[in-house]
Amino acid sequence: MENLMRLIKDKFEQSQVDYSSGEYVFVEIQNGLLDTIQSSKSSWYSVRAFKDKQMGSAYTNNIDDPKQILESLDISFKGKVEADFDLPGPEKLPELHNYNKAIEAVDSKVMFDISEKIYKYIKSRIEAEIATYGYKLIYENKLINSKGVNYFGKYSNSACGASLTYPEGGGRISKIFFGKGELNYSENELDKFIELFKAGLTTVNPEGGNMKALFMPESMYTLTWRLTAAAKADSVDQGVSVLKDRIGEKIFSDKITIYNDPLNEKLPMTLAFDSEGVVNKRNYLVDKGVFKNFYGNLKYCKKIGIAPTGGSSPESSANSLYLEPGNDSFDDLVSKMDKGIIVFNPLGPHSGNIPNGDFSIGTSPCLYVKNGKILGRVKDAMITGNIYEVMKNVVAVGNKAEYGEMVISPPVLFENMNVSIKK
Repeated sequence: MENLMRLIKDKFEQSQVDYSSGEYVFVEIQNGLLDTIQSSKSSWYSVRAFKDKQMGSAYTNNIDDPKQILESLDISFKGKVEADFDLPGPEKLPELHNYNKAIEAVDSKVMFDISEKIYKYIKSRIEAEIATYGYKLIYENKLINSKGVNYFGKYSNSACGASLTYPEGGGRISKIFFGKGELNYSENELDKFIELFKAGLTTVNPEGGNMKALFMPESMYTLTWRLTAAAKADSVDQGVSVLKDRIGEKIFSDKITIYNDPLNEKLPMTLAFDSEGVVNKRNYLVDKGVFKNFYGNLKYCKKIGIAPTGGSSPESSANSLYLEPGNDSFDDLVSKMDKGIIVFNPLGPHSGNIPNGDFSIGTSPCLYVKNGKILGRVKDAMITGNIYEVMKNVVAVGNKAEYGEMVISPPVLFENMNVSIKK
């Protein structure tokens, strides 16, 4: 890397060399039988160079022949990619404990064994279609630039879990146990998971209308996706953000606080610096309902006039999104529902005008609740709304954040949701 930097440093006004490597192993068991083993190791180099307010870039997994990557870099400048920003200089990195050496002993056999244990535990308590799994990821990153940055980081994450599928294509619910090293699970949490699944074995067909909806962690990204689309500096610059000029305005309930935090060791992706050499930090998007800040890469942060937010890859990213927990247990949340549904895996979360906050999702599955009791599973329901209305109507926020798609979130209970149920 240093040799490559020496070759390009004097040729361009600014330059950066980034090395990344990853090791990933995944094992899945379907109904007690081994279904999948995946194992991969990869490494790659990326180079960015800047001149005349334009950027060139090149990628390779081999820098033994620098001539090839330098030729690719020169060719890339023909694209005339705008880059009127400065790379950062060196800073002191925050100290993180984001690598657990115990993960080195986690191989496919360890994953199979724990997946099998989870399967047998669930199987002994219920007849169902059961999938169990384990995975690990080890990631390393070294970044140097012409301003003197020389950073190295390494993180690990691991998980095991299970999903249970309802009969006749009735959808599934999942449980994940996330960690940084050794694979562990809780029998107590599995018991709660199994009981929740059992509550949906009976099908019901209630009337639709306005009612409460409890979004579980795996469904919350339907809503937070719309927020991150509007809070992205790129969207502001392109004139498509509904949040432009709204910093300091209350947009959600005061029960909602959301931030991007690449330094949060509870999250899977934890690193002290991003792919542009910016030192990461916590960046509040919403604090007690008030919109606080946008996020973006160096290019777009400069274009809209905000300080670098970090967390980019190098595209503007919010890969460490966290919704702060509240005070209510899952049972407390259910008890607050006079009539409503519990939403698990959304169908069509991409539907609707995402930058505008609109959504329209099917549910697969959802459970129906009346007077604080789960009565059964609804086969075919749809929820529509806009996050800037929906997230003002928060009844309560759960007390435990869990890993979901695109966000770590607790369950959140909303009222006055528009729910259509097919008869």
